[in-house]
Amino acid sequence: MAKLTLTIDTIMYHGLEQYIESLEGVSKVLITNKTNLIITITYDDSKIDINTLKLEILLYLNLSKTPSIIGFNKYKKGNYKEYKTSINDFCCEYCLKNMLEILLSNPNISAVTTDYNADTCNTKKLNMTITYNLDNTNSKEILKLINNILD
Repeated sequence: MAKLTLTIDTIMYHGLEQYIESLEGVSKVLITNKTNLIITITYDDSKIDINTLKLEILLYLNLSKTPSIIGFNKYKKGNYKEYKTSINDFCCEYCLKNMLEILLSNPNISAVTTDYNADTCNTKKLNMTITYNLDNTNSKEILKLINNILD
């Protein structure tokens, strides 16, 4: 069984847990809701993949056209390392959330956390930790990927 946690910039989720549990391949869903929606899903990755889970959740929340993911963890096992960076003068929260959706789809990235907070959004500096697979990439490639996304 695989596991995925998505942190989404919303607090509205009525009925979402039951909907996700109804998807074929999903065995367990845990939702916490404090300042953001944190959804942890245990699933069979031979029946449903991360992109489908992401799409189903965002469609259910009516966020499919609004970048909303502000963190994730794929709980990958192997040789992973954290890369910490600060992004100065990033454009806006939409650019950040779009970047996180792109990073989520990258198979060499296991997790991303940020210090983004919608209530105190500071577009001057953002701290980010990216957990990546050392066997398939390195910190220079991660930095290049981030710069390509932001350009």
